[in-house]
Amino acid sequence: MIKVAVVDGERLVRAGICSMLRTSERIDVVSETDDGRRAVELARRHRPDVMVMDVRVGGMDGIRATQVVQRELPATKVIILTAIAVEECVYRSFRAGASGFLVKDVGPQELVDAVLTVASGESVLSPAITRGVINQFLRFDRDRVGRARQQVESLTAREREVLAYVVKGVGNAEIARALYVSEGAVKAHVSHLLAKLRCTNRVQAAIKAHESGVFRELDESRV
Repeated sequence: MIKVAVVDGERLVRAGICSMLRTSERIDVVSETDDGRRAVELARRHRPDVMVMDVRVGGMDGIRATQVVQRELPATKVIILTAIAVEECVYRSFRAGASGFLVKDVGPQELVDAVLTVASGESVLSPAITRGVINQFLRFDRDRVGRARQQVESLTAREREVLAYVVKGVGNAEIARALYVSEGAVKAHVSHLLAKLRCTNRVQAAIKAHESGVFRELDESRV
């Protein structure tokens, strides 16, 4: 059972999110609140696998709460679920350690699938948002490019192959089939490349690949 905490400033919306999540037999909503500071306290108590968090909440905003949770409870994954996908907000969310970013026009099954995906160690982000996030990273911190390139070039050939698929949003099972290896081997490669790139999730790794300038080489690889 996947333990989920819901954090949203609007009572009616929060009730709707909880209701959608409870349609899945694999999800247990263990807490809900409208306050970021309270969300952190509840996370410490319940140790949820996933938190579904709005940015605009009382006490402490959702991005700051995400930072605190990721620092204290790195095993807890955070999905930011908010009304508008402003690029800077998406950027700040992933910098804070979020594993997903969704807009509130998402359907019930999409939300459930996103929680299950993030709980499995992968990330969720609309393809339409991805380019804007990457551009935002590059625009805000261009001096990162040299360091990013060094880190990407430190990867083994196999890790680069796996990263090429990660950049395209391909899941572990598909990568395993494409490379004729076990899913466990793919998970190990992903874990190693995340450590080498100093990233906490796959979206950050994809962004770093773009930052590095090596992305074109990856794109021309066997993917």
